[in-house]
Amino acid sequence: MTHIFSSCTYRPFLKFLGLFFMLLLFSLDVTAQQLTLTSPDKSTEINIYTGKKLSFSIKKNGESILDESTIDIEIDGKYMVESHGFRSSKAKTVNTSFNPVLPLKNATVQDNYNELTLKFRGGFNVEFRAYDEGVAYRFTTTMGREVKKRCTSPSHRAHIPCFH
Repeated sequence: MTHIFSSCTYRPFLKFLGLFFMLLLFSLDVTAQQLTLTSPDKSTEINIYTGKKLSFSIKKNGESILDESTIDIEIDGKYMVESHGFRSSKAKTVNTSFNPVLPLKNATVQDNYNELTLKFRGGFNVEFRAYDEGVAYRFTTTMGREVKKRCTSPSHRAHIPCFH
């Protein structure tokens, strides 16, 4: 029995096909993730989305109070999240108390929250905190120098749902 096609005929095609699938795989954003942070009493939930952009949404008792909103910070004329990739995350729980300098109705203030720190390439982090009563985020840098930053980034847009 004779074969019309020998293995030499389609070997270049197989190499091309393999190269095509490798390029397709590398073009996908494999670092995109959804991370979830909840408050100590589990009533507040922050969903954080990483990838080419950084965004988050907030739910309180299962009801959306902030739709997905994109955040970034501009340092030295460059948007940091957009320019640098997400590297890793680290979670921790804090449950401590302190005495305020100015007298309040309580002599001791309870400081209880869950924190998720997102580390990015380029020497900066974003810290999210979920308290029972609210949420917070902040950008921190490990650049070791004073940086010119603009906190009123045009990429920060809050999408707050309407309640009737």
